[in-house]
Amino acid sequence: MQDAKSFITDLLNSENNAIGSKDQWLKKCAEYKANYPNITPERQNTKSVDSYYFFKRLSALSEDGRTFAFGNGAACVSSYQSFDVKPNQRVAVNSGYASMGYDLPAAIGACFASDKKEVICVTGDGSIQLNIQELQTIVHHKLPIKIFVLNNQGYISIRNTQKAFFNGYFVGANKESGLGLPDMVRVAEAYGIQTLTIRNHEELDTQISKVLSYPGPILCDVKLDPEEEMYPKLSSIMREDGTMVSKPLEDLYPFLDRDEFKRNMIIKPLDE
Repeated sequence: MQDAKSFITDLLNSENNAIGSKDQWLKKCAEYKANYPNITPERQNTKSVDSYYFFKRLSALSEDGRTFAFGNGAACVSSYQSFDVKPNQRVAVNSGYASMGYDLPAAIGACFASDKKEVICVTGDGSIQLNIQELQTIVHHKLPIKIFVLNNQGYISIRNTQKAFFNGYFVGANKESGLGLPDMVRVAEAYGIQTLTIRNHEELDTQISKVLSYPGPILCDVKLDPEEEMYPKLSSIMREDGTMVSKPLEDLYPFLDRDEFKRNMIIKPLDE
C-alpha cells in the first residue's frame, strides 16, 4: 500500500505520464481556453447583465490587493469561471458547503480582520436575505463594504435544476412559484446605505467603477437575466427510461459532440 506522497512522487517520475511536461500541459490548457471560451458572444450581447461577463469586468476594473467575499449560486459559479485573481487579492468563498447567507458575514469578518479596509461582496438576491440584518452591522461600524447583488429574481440554481429535470415545474424558485423577494435598493436605502443599479452591459464599467471608488458602504443592484444558464458545469443526463447518469468531471455540460470530446481526452473516457 502506498501513501499519497509516494503515489504522487511515482506519478511525477513516470515516463508514461499522460500529461507530459509542465510546458506541454500549459500549452494544452491554453488550447482549451482558446477553443472553449467561457465569455462567448452570446454572453456579451444580452439585454440585461450576464453574470459571467459581470465578473470578467469586475476583475478587470478592481485593483491589486483587494479582498472579495463571494456568495452562492451565480456569485460562486460565475466568479470561479470568469474572475481573474490579481496579485495580492484575496477571495473568500464557501463553494463546498454553499450555505446561503454566507456572503455578508464573510465580508464583515474580512473587513474587521484587515483593520476596516475595503471589501467587495458579491451576493445573490436570495442569499442576502438570510443575513439581511447584517446591513445594520455595516452601517453601525461604518464599514467600507461594496455590495453587488446579483438580481435574477429568485434562486437560479434551484430554478435551473427544476427546469432541467422536472420539466420546468417550479416550486419555491421565483415569484410565480411562491418565492417573493424585496426590492434591495429600497431595503438598502432604508438602512441608510448608498445605492446604484446596473441594468445592462452599456452601464457595466461606469457603474462598477462608481461602486469601487465610493468611500463608504454602497449596494449595487445588478439586473441579471432570470433565465441565464450556468455553464460549463457538471451535469447528469436522463435516459429515455427515466434513469439518471452522472457524468464525470471531464465531461461538462453543454456536452461536446462525442467525437470532439474523445479528441480532447488524454486518457480513455469512462464507459457510461
